[in-house]
Amino acid sequence: MTMEIKNANIKDFKELARLLVRLKRLNSEFDPLYATGNDTEDEAEEYLKKSFDDENTYILKAVINDKIVGMLKAVIERRSCYIPKLKCVIKELYVLPEHRRTGAGIKMIDEIVKMMKTKDVGMVVAEFPTHNEIARKFYEGLGYRAISSQYGKLI
Repeated sequence: MTMEIKNANIKDFKELARLLVRLKRLNSEFDPLYATGNDTEDEAEEYLKKSFDDENTYILKAVINDKIVGMLKAVIERRSCYIPKLKCVIKELYVLPEHRRTGAGIKMIDEIVKMMKTKDVGMVVAEFPTHNEIARKFYEGLGYRAISSQYGKLI
C-alpha cells in the first residue's frame, strides 16, 4: 500500500469536500464557534471549487490505491511590514482516521514546504482550533510554534 502525495484538481472536489466536511465537523467538537450547519456539504464544495481558481491556493491530496485519504489546502499570503514578506498558511489539513499515523500529514506538509521554497515563501504557519490538542502536538512535533492568537465571541 503505497501512499502518493499529488496536486489535487477540480475533478477531485467532491471527494475533497467530503473530507473537508469531516474536518469542519471535527472542529465543531473543539469549540461551539465552529458549529456546522445543514448546508455544510454544499458550502464545502463551493469553497473548494473557488479555491482551484485562486493562483495563491494549493491543494494537495494523499492517495492510496486511487482513494483520497487526506487533503491539505494552503494559501500564500503577503505579510505587510514583516520579514519574510510571504507566508504559506495551511488552512485545512485532514487525514481519514484509519490512515492517521501513516505519515500522510507529514508527507503533505513536506510537499507543500518544498513547493513554497520555489515561490520565495519564507515561512509556513498552520491554522486550527485553539483547543485541538492533537493538532497542536502534531505541529509542535514538526518544529512549529504558536505565533498569534484569535479571540472570538458571538454577537
